[in-house]
Amino acid sequence: TSPVSNMILTSEILKLQNEGSPVHEWKLSDTDQFRFENWENIEVKKFMTDELVTLRYDEQIDQAAYKMKQHDFLDVPVVDENWKLCGILKSSDLMNYYREVKDGLTEEKTKLGALICDNPATLNPDDTAQKAAKLLRENEAKSLPVVSEDVLIGIVSRHDLLNITKFAKVKETES
Repeated sequence: TSPVSNMILTSEILKLQNEGSPVHEWKLSDTDQFRFENWENIEVKKFMTDELVTLRYDEQIDQAAYKMKQHDFLDVPVVDENWKLCGILKSSDLMNYYREVKDGLTEEKTKLGALICDNPATLNPDDTAQKAAKLLRENEAKSLPVVSEDVLIGIVSRHDLLNITKFAKVKETES
């Protein structure tokens, strides 16, 4: 199946789950009957998550790990006191820290700034879904910060991209 077919099926399943329909009554669409019109051109600001959980640059790594576990996030943006994006903390980097380097580190080296990816790929709110998908794939990222004038205003995850079908115009094609 194609990525577009997967997005249609995912959208259909989410819609049916939200409606509370019993699984045995689900009748999923045949994706060959549908195509997206201009899903690639949907602006990031229309589907990004803007209710953010962030970490502060000067937080202790153990505090950051607790917050990530509490919210069940794999990647979390790191900001300063003015919400300027400083980087992103990836769960893989956090796991490496605990596995390999925690012992023997000084107090200063246990601050988040020593561990974050400080130059992550970012999106602008006016960027398109196509650009978001490309950057996620190229950077093997789970999510991308959305910034405007260096200030964090949102985040786009792989899950958000799957959900853009509710914003895309789906047109039934002639069989």
